[in-house]
Amino acid sequence: MYFLLKIACIVIYLGAALSLVVDLPHGLALACQSITVLFLVAHVIEVMIFMPHLRLYKGPLSTSILLTLIFGLFHWKPLLDASKRDVKI
Repeated sequence: MYFLLKIACIVIYLGAALSLVVDLPHGLALACQSITVLFLVAHVIEVMIFMPHLRLYKGPLSTSILLTLIFGLFHWKPLLDASKRDVKI
């Protein structure tokens, strides 16, 4: 499930990037760019709020931050779910 949602994020980002170099219909270009800006703002806020969850990533923290800026909760939520499964109560 998260994989497909990550693909959707990438498609939106590619659409925004494409709209900067190719003449897309104005409504489509504006929608892709607006959604991308909203995603990035939301993901920056996520990085600040959910830093403890980002630290669950096995690799470098900088990579986890970058992945959160790209995918948001689709990156850190599986990490949180996995850490909860590992804790035996």
